[in-house]
Amino acid sequence: MAKNFKRPIIIAAIIAKQEKPSSAIAKALRGVKGDIKYVPIRISSKDLKNIVKCMKLVDIPAATISPTLRKKAFLHLDHRDESSIKAKESDLIIKKGQNYVAFNAKGVAKNKNRHYSELCAILLTSNLEL
Repeated sequence: MAKNFKRPIIIAAIIAKQEKPSSAIAKALRGVKGDIKYVPIRISSKDLKNIVKCMKLVDIPAATISPTLRKKAFLHLDHRDESSIKAKESDLIIKKGQNYVAFNAKGVAKNKNRHYSELCAILLTSNLEL
């Protein structure tokens, strides 16, 4: 008899090869209910054009983007929230329906007077079924 197990929800940290994922965002995600794993994906900037295809393939519903990759990632994302259009960079990619949408949480955090890592955790998990 096969055992069923609940698969954890993977949130990616898209980072350059020499970087480490944000420990503040990882800590904020630990405070969210549900089985969430924050997994680093090391990538070169030339491969950012394929990031949404990779997220779809592995069923990753959300990701953070490191500061060194934000402007280049913005150029490769077809669907953009007003916050990322205004900043011309993206620090989050979140699946909304069938599309992956780019956000700039830093800009949203300043406007709403919220702590950045907490706002990232809220945005990253807002569409998830936990």
